[in-house]
Amino acid sequence: MPATEKVTAPVTPPTVIAEPTIPVVTAPVTPPVEPAHKAEPVVPASKVPETYTLVVPEGSIHITAADLTKYEAIAREKGLSNEDAQAVIDDVHTNVAADTASMLVAAKADKDYGGAKWDETVTQAVTFLDKVRPKGTPRGDAFRDILDRTGYGNHIEVISLFADLGRMGAEDTPGVSGVNSDGAQKGTRESRMYKS
Repeated sequence: MPATEKVTAPVTPPTVIAEPTIPVVTAPVTPPVEPAHKAEPVVPASKVPETYTLVVPEGSIHITAADLTKYEAIAREKGLSNEDAQAVIDDVHTNVAADTASMLVAAKADKDYGGAKWDETVTQAVTFLDKVRPKGTPRGDAFRDILDRTGYGNHIEVISLFADLGRMGAEDTPGVSGVNSDGAQKGTRESRMYKS
């Protein structure tokens, strides 16, 4: 048997057509230069008055005459004119007054302390506050001033806390609950411990 030879055709590599090359031009990348000191905005010297004449908004309990010194220092630092500084004070007064009013509306509408319970809530809150920080005392007046100036005296969380504490204090006060006007306990010990 004759041997068969395998004949293989020479393999020709495929023809590659070179794509045209587009020369890439690269510019040197220069990082941005940060200034050593950032320039402050230039405020015309004529805009800042030598002396501010600021006034407390009429009827404001949120801003006092003592606060005007602080506002003046800020206005001078920011380069505000007298009119711009007064506008800031007026805006602060308006915003705090609006926040205070909306807190009171929300408190009066609260499902647990407002509505028909509002008068009782206020009475209990005031009773507690008068007991621990009486009006006419340095601490009592200072605390009330804080509540008035910030508006938080109208916040439901402050009111409800004071009302709850007032209620708790009333439970411990003779003549209020569980005690006759002569100081004797009402009912038997069992009836006082167990409501049945």
